[in-house]
Amino acid sequence: MKTIKISLVLLATICMLASCDFTDKSAFKFTSLEDSLVVACPQTQDSCFEMKLKVEFPTKGADTIALKNVQRTLITDLFTEKYVDVPAESLLGAYIAACHEEYNLVQTDIKGSPILYHYQEHLTAVPLYESDKLLSYEATRYLFTGGAHGLETTMCWAFDVTTGNQLTEDDIFVENYSDSLVTIFTQLLEADAAKRGLKLKDFWLQQLIPNGNFAITEDGIFYQFNPYDIAPYAVGSTRLLVSKEVALPLLKKGTAVYELFTPKQ
Repeated sequence: MKTIKISLVLLATICMLASCDFTDKSAFKFTSLEDSLVVACPQTQDSCFEMKLKVEFPTKGADTIALKNVQRTLITDLFTEKYVDVPAESLLGAYIAACHEEYNLVQTDIKGSPILYHYQEHLTAVPLYESDKLLSYEATRYLFTGGAHGLETTMCWAFDVTTGNQLTEDDIFVENYSDSLVTIFTQLLEADAAKRGLKLKDFWLQQLIPNGNFAITEDGIFYQFNPYDIAPYAVGSTRLLVSKEVALPLLKKGTAVYELFTPKQ
């Protein structure tokens, strides 16, 4: 009997240790993926083709369906839908190989032309906030395919980890939230512009609207506006943080975001 009791205690301890990966703070475990390819230009030391990718990718989760939903959304948005069935360990390599193949086809088409085609892509993707209810994720990509300059953009996602579905503004905000958010955005932008030596007239205010490109952290909800979203390229990117205190009155009660921002008693 004593042996059985010890075995049961040991079994319970093992189960607790095995499950703690997904119950302590986050619903997923992430794997660091990294791959690159650099090809030099003919007869020069410069690179004509350069890809450097670093991705923290969710590979394990307590809920298999939720994990698959998050993976599908991230892969589709980052690499297109045709890669959704590629194993995580082969994902970056497959994407780089396809881009290089396409690059070679373009090079063949313009062979003999004085124009030399350059392709450069850098990607970094990481989780920003994790809990047993929410996941926020961010990816920054720099892309150059010729011309005066490249373009760096940032995409953000917020997920309900119980389902793996991406959250939209309609999921977390009360009805008719848009006008209130625009007013908040304008106030935040005016302060941000002043810090950067800019004025509101330097921005396209008619385009300063909720754009779905947001992430959620313990500090609040931040919105990402990339070059050309609300201003010319020279102005650069703009990130506006709607603090949790300001956001709380606009949130639907009972949601995971509302609970995150509500002061603990």
